[in-house]
Amino acid sequence: AATSYPQYRGHDVMTDCPITGGATFEESTGFQLSTFDNVVGNDSYIRARDLIAHRFQMRWHKFTRSDVYELRQWLHSRKGRQKAFWLSSYAKDLTPAQAISGTTVTVYNDVLARPAPYDIEIVGVNTHRVQVTSTAAGSTVNGRPTVDLTIDSSVTEGLDNIQRISYLMCSRFDADRMELEHNAAGGTVVSMPCREIPVP
Repeated sequence: AATSYPQYRGHDVMTDCPITGGATFEESTGFQLSTFDNVVGNDSYIRARDLIAHRFQMRWHKFTRSDVYELRQWLHSRKGRQKAFWLSSYAKDLTPAQAISGTTVTVYNDVLARPAPYDIEIVGVNTHRVQVTSTAAGSTVNGRPTVDLTIDSSVTEGLDNIQRISYLMCSRFDADRMELEHNAAGGTVVSMPCREIPVP
């Protein structure tokens, strides 16, 4: 059935910004391996998949009854580990160098570029969720090198209107059981382990 949440590439988008990591930041990155042990020599390992396994912890802290209700609706809609969702980093991961008009986004080459394809969220006058299909070296803007990102749909945003360009990650919960910790003075706290997954 259709949901009330925003959709991108067939999955719900989480619009509530969690506290990623919580009080203690826990994050691991590695490849999933299959282990073979013949008991007479060294263990052998075969990489089970080429995609890296990115695990992280998400934590929400809500203080009002309505906010807790909205969060519970979201958590119950995920069905444990079964349902994928899109999560924005809510960070200024990429810095725009020029206004956006069309299918090219020019950003400063300040960070190590991800290999395409990947997904980003552009927040300006409107919110745009698009896939970066290819990248190429751009011209110099204000004496700084840039990268031209080719996206899969047209976007128009003035440079002054762009609030952030964030990475989008397709994720799912990594546990079937969740606990809501209630405190009369301190609100409600929920922590959930999550993992990045390939787009189903």
